Amino acid sequence: MRSKFHFLTTGLATLFLLSGVSCSDDEASVPTPPGEGILTPPVLTLSAEEVLVEPEEPDQTVLHAEWSAATDDPEVDVRYSLYVNHGEGDMFTNPLVFDAGTELSYDFTNEELNRMLISDFEIEPGVATPLRLVVYAENRDDEFDTQLSQTLVCTVTAQTAYPAYPPAVYLVGAATSWGWDLTQALEIPETSPGSHRYEASDIELRVQPASINNGFKLYFSRNLDDLDDPRFAAQDLGSDTFGKTLVYNEGDAQYQPGSFGYENGLYSISLDLDALELTITRTGDLPAEALPEQLYLLGDAFTWGWVWTGTPLAKVEEGIYRAENLVMDFGSNGDRGFKMYEKLENWSVYYAMADDATADNITLQRVTDTDVPQVYPGKLGFKNGVYTMEVNLLEMKMTLTQSIDYSTAYSMTGAATPGGWDTRTYLPKKGENEWEATGIRMNFDDEYKGFKIFASADGWWPWYGQQPDAAFGTVLRIDDQATSDSYGDPQFYPQRFGYASGTYTINLNLNTMTLTLTLEQ
Repeated sequence: MRSKFHFLTTGLATLFLLSGVSCSDDEASVPTPPGEGILTPPVLTLSAEEVLVEPEEPDQTVLHAEWSAATDDPEVDVRYSLYVNHGEGDMFTNPLVFDAGTELSYDFTNEELNRMLISDFEIEPGVATPLRLVVYAENRDDEFDTQLSQTLVCTVTAQTAYPAYPPAVYLVGAATSWGWDLTQALEIPETSPGSHRYEASDIELRVQPASINNGFKLYFSRNLDDLDDPRFAAQDLGSDTFGKTLVYNEGDAQYQPGSFGYENGLYSISLDLDALELTITRTGDLPAEALPEQLYLLGDAFTWGWVWTGTPLAKVEEGIYRAENLVMDFGSNGDRGFKMYEKLENWSVYYAMADDATADNITLQRVTDTDVPQVYPGKLGFKNGVYTMEVNLLEMKMTLTQSIDYSTAYSMTGAATPGGWDTRTYLPKKGENEWEATGIRMNFDDEYKGFKIFASADGWWPWYGQQPDAAFGTVLRIDDQATSDSYGDPQFYPQRFGYASGTYTINLNLNTMTLTLTLEQ
């Protein structure tokens, strides 16, 4: 076949200036455009007047259309288009158009006719439908008349039956490197026509840990649209023996070798659809897999939530990652969690807390086939705070070390702070009446972006702001709303005093009633 078809808009009817075309064999007619008129109408013939689609042979040609040349002059560039429509309306209102180029024939397969009726013309399966066909010939140089053939009719009946055995099966699942992406699935063809056996070797399968359902299915097609075969082979869920197979049209059944004691490795696979049995044989170890260069932290426990621009875990040595001064809020019920992703903007592979994790032993799991597991430190007894986090992917463990004592910490919030007005940035107690935080990314790109410092980790009164009409950093204590109103809500506004956005050390000294901002290099 030359190319895929496309819909023609209703405006094409005006282009052809057709007053109407019948469903008979009468020659279609249009007013003749200016030109020398050397093209003659093609004569169309069809290989059949009726076609019953056979989906089990999708690539078989079942309707052959051919036509005579509109000219025998080799110097004239003539191109042909085959128009197909149904019903008794205007032939050129929303037809399907098949570009044949310079060819004098076009072949339709079972699959193409099935798609044409069910998907494009929305005809129910099993309904005999007359299709009208006409050939349009045109000179691409626009020097000669365009010409139409006579209209012929072929009655086509679409079907949705599936063959008993597919010509190939498609391996897909979390145990594979391509996951559940059917477009990337491994095609495993029948060993020979009619054998109903499908075999492949040296397949990388990661079936452990079994707790995260690292399994796979064998689909009967790539299942890219409603007309493809939706069936798949998977574990018989009523059998205690691995490999006992059933064929499903839908559902969550899959083969899960890890639950039957199989380890990660290279495997040969053999599926016998007559015996309804799958056999897998381990043939070697998996190749060494490179660990990520960093891990991306996302989740409700962080001020940035599920946005990729948050603080990552940096690689400090092979397999070990660390981040410091992470402000973490686990919620009142410990239900604010997070995930650790291997690749930027890639949601398919991440690390989460394992089911057996405890506060003293935060074990991890690598997740590929679901989005449910997360790391929930609050459920293990950790309190909201600022933490140093270290992840060891060689041992699949995490450690969290609280770096700020909330009982003595002050807090900061405002438009200039990393979390805006929605979250707190904490200042640990440094000494007597002194608090200091380092590595704080501040935004001073607007003169109205300010902040306040509160005399606790979570309270609102008292708080400290800028003394009006004084040098920057001259601190004023605000005890109540009336005092705040009397000074005009006196926040710290660093841009008004020449400060630019950057990463700062912030020091509040109530012995001297001064605030100091030191830009870090």
